[in-house]
Amino acid sequence: ARARKRTRNVLSTPRRYTPRFSSKVPEQQRLRRAARAVTAAARPMSSFAQSARAFINHPAGPKTIFFWAPTMKWGITAANVKDFSRPPELLSVPQQSAVTLTGLIWCKYA
Repeated sequence: ARARKRTRNVLSTPRRYTPRFSSKVPEQQRLRRAARAVTAAARPMSSFAQSARAFINHPAGPKTIFFWAPTMKWGITAANVKDFSRPPELLSVPQQSAVTLTGLIWCKYA
């Protein structure tokens, strides 16, 4: 004989919400995290700390390539400007090639 599947009335018995993966985190770790969160929330954050955190966590901040690619490009440009005062015999051909190539590439996307 085949067992009938029991169905329960969803409207009559409310279901308790339990977060997923909650059983995988030991109770001590959860308590430590909660204590750290309370301690961090109780400390007043300075204006500089707030702006530094906002800068670091920005979608185009220093954790992404969107920050470092232009920074390196400006570094190459600054080194190129410094070379204005050098004699032509001491100029770096690879560096000048890099400046020219990146300039041409950026001209396409500007």
